[in-house]
Amino acid sequence: MSYLDMVEVIQTTPLISKQWRYLWKSLPTLNFNTYLWVYGPRNYYKGAGDFLDITNGFTDFVDSVFHFRDNNSNLDKFSIEGRIYDSGERFSNCLISAIKKNVQEVYLSFWKFSCLPIEFPHSLFSSTIKVFHLDSIEENQIWSLPNTMCIASHLKSLRLRSVILPKGDSKRELVLSCPILETLVLRDCDHGHLDSFIISTVQLKNLVVENSSWANNESCRININTPNLQVLNCIGSMYKDYVLENLPSLVTVNIGSGEMHAYCLVNVLKELYNATTLTISVWQSLVDVQDLLVSPDMLDQLPNQFYNLKYLKLASWHSHCIGAIAKLLQISPYIESLVWEIRKGYYFSLEERKYDEHLFSECKFDHLKFIEIKNLKVCKEEFKLLKVLLGKGIVLESIVITPSLVTSQRKQKNLEEFMEKLQSLPRASSSMTISFLRSQN
Repeated sequence: MSYLDMVEVIQTTPLISKQWRYLWKSLPTLNFNTYLWVYGPRNYYKGAGDFLDITNGFTDFVDSVFHFRDNNSNLDKFSIEGRIYDSGERFSNCLISAIKKNVQEVYLSFWKFSCLPIEFPHSLFSSTIKVFHLDSIEENQIWSLPNTMCIASHLKSLRLRSVILPKGDSKRELVLSCPILETLVLRDCDHGHLDSFIISTVQLKNLVVENSSWANNESCRININTPNLQVLNCIGSMYKDYVLENLPSLVTVNIGSGEMHAYCLVNVLKELYNATTLTISVWQSLVDVQDLLVSPDMLDQLPNQFYNLKYLKLASWHSHCIGAIAKLLQISPYIESLVWEIRKGYYFSLEERKYDEHLFSECKFDHLKFIEIKNLKVCKEEFKLLKVLLGKGIVLESIVITPSLVTSQRKQKNLEEFMEKLQSLPRASSSMTISFLRSQN
């Protein structure tokens, strides 16, 4: 029963047993889906001519379920999915009805066809609610959340997509400090009214922040202060600045942006000293990152060592960024797996860098066992890196290489020559194998 829509429950249970006729009045889970209401094979409004009347009738149905519900029955889960045409006030009343039944979990996933922001009731987050998930599939965020969300005392899981973040204070600063929150997921949430967004939650373990241009976060600074955070995913449109502090429990990190400014990357990296798994994705130019990471001015800004880092993945990094890669490897002496996904369909060569050899001379690969390189361009920068890894990887077991798509006989010949030269290089590990995979492009 906990997975059935309320239309199905009310229509089906009397057919199973007369004793179950009114079971729906005390169910701990209420699921409502507007699609099933409108298009379902047994819906009450089948054949009605006015689609808007049909969908408005859906809210009447939800109101009726709460009206006739057993007063002594608490509600564990309340879920709505589909299209909402009714006013924000009527929708808020549905939530208030669920709150009065001591609802513990709320799951909302829908469209709301309106151009005006719709506010959630303040009582929602001052209640005993533990889980709140809102997935709004909108081109423009119209769902507005109250400031009480930021101090919800019982909330453990908060997932939001395409909503307007709470207003914050008069200084345009928003502080999220829910005392027992463990999971926070924010996707394309509007930051346009904020200058500063602070996440300071003591019990937070899993944080996901994914922004597109809809998030309007380019003028906002983000501060993450979460001592028990274990997993951090922060990707997409960049914030104005990043401040990460007090992250001693961090294990897995995935950071990335279309235009990752070097100083922002450094600000992030210097607080990731405890991470064991690190993925860095950059989809645009890395020239400034390349220059900054290897400049003497930045050496003191980075961690002295990533002592716990075992897995490093560099996604969409250009072949010419070998200096930046060397710097990251230099401060990761215990790395066991390296994955380098070279950006597809793009390559230009820079003049030879004198600092490359110096940086590689300080790299140690005493624990490196596995290397994977995807979208190999067959260029001198890639060969230089592989030569160093082969020569210093004393416990290296496997290198797996997938070249970029070969589109001409000349490129095929270059690839074959590259493979032959690579296989002939001296190796520090006698048991190491090199495998070339066919491109799947």
